[in-house]
Amino acid sequence: MSVIGRNDLCPCGSGKKYKKCHLSASGFSELPNDSSTNCICGSGLNPINCCGSYLTSQRRISPSVRTSQFSIESGFQEEYAGKVYLARLSNSKREWDAFRNIYIYGIEINERFFRPKTLDVVMEFQSDEECHLNVRCNLDYETGAIIKFQIPNNLKTNKLHYAASSISISKALNQIEVPYIKILNHRYLRLLHHTSVSGYEGITNSQTIWTSPYDLQGSTRELKETRFSYFTDIPELKYESDLFAVAMRDKSQAAFRTDDESQLSYVEIYKQPVHKREKRLTFYLDINLIAPVPAIYHNQEGTQYIEFFHPHIFRVGVNLNTTLPIESFEDGWKICENSIEAKVLNVFPIANGNILTDLSKIYQDRYIEA
Repeated sequence: MSVIGRNDLCPCGSGKKYKKCHLSASGFSELPNDSSTNCICGSGLNPINCCGSYLTSQRRISPSVRTSQFSIESGFQEEYAGKVYLARLSNSKREWDAFRNIYIYGIEINERFFRPKTLDVVMEFQSDEECHLNVRCNLDYETGAIIKFQIPNNLKTNKLHYAASSISISKALNQIEVPYIKILNHRYLRLLHHTSVSGYEGITNSQTIWTSPYDLQGSTRELKETRFSYFTDIPELKYESDLFAVAMRDKSQAAFRTDDESQLSYVEIYKQPVHKREKRLTFYLDINLIAPVPAIYHNQEGTQYIEFFHPHIFRVGVNLNTTLPIESFEDGWKICENSIEAKVLNVFPIANGNILTDLSKIYQDRYIEA
């Protein structure tokens, strides 16, 4: 018997109550293989390739998350001089104590930008004026990193900062299977904005980008104080399960394949028919304008770590009734940061990796709204 309440939101991310969604889903082996049969969550995918694989998996029966394969003995033979982009959060949630309220937004090595998938531990050594930090994280589930840097004790909270750092990783850079993100002049990220033909024309004519009132975690109601525009480092929409669309105008679902490809997670962004997803625009974003992605806290068999959701999604957050002004730049467009007030979030969904009902909280509005 499921431990998810009948009136809780379904963990598939559809935004529907569990009783009206996957409460009575069949076992995986019994799911129809007919290509014309769609999953009941409304994704348009076959149940076997959609929520069925999650709802009948061991993660549903006995939920767990993959323990980071990083360890101090991993043999870090590649060391680089780089930069770390971080924020110290002002919120005092006890779940973040092990991480000293440090949010690692990304690291830069040889002008290449990486976003961590997990944050394993933060060790802090404080002097009178400086705080020395050693951070263990994963660039993916197979690649560990040690980041060493110093920040002043009076660092402003909830603001994005960068610091020079020594970065050791367990693989050569060219062996890390994450998209190649280049940072220009230590400031601008070259990202992509997938849109329709009409969206492309609207951007070039109006010189602005429309923002959305919806978050990424399955929310079905509008955010009260924040609007987002979404960008990605995925250059091609090769699989619907990787990314349905980014920065479309109509709210709907998008599916993301998990790292081990055993299940899909669903998020609410925008929808356009496949035949209209014909344009891919290049944008340059000041890293200081990008809002943090949601994160989830895991406590598995005594091991604590933060796992960040959807590291391929970059969000620019602004106030209500605000569009993002853009101008021509390099081979695309640049967000005109001087004319907008960036919105940095200090809200993260927190859950225990051993408790299914807690994991489902990431889909509930009260845990994700800014």
